[in-house]
Amino acid sequence: MIVAVPTYSILKEISKFLSRLYENHKIMKERERELAK
Repeated sequence: MIVAVPTYSILKEISKFLSRLYENHKIMKERERELAK
């Protein structure tokens, strides 16, 4: 059970990181669309 806490926080960090990456990806796509006009 003691091992579960660090694993949980690591997963939380990973999901935070992934969501940030996804947001950046969306923003870049929006910029590309704006530049294409």
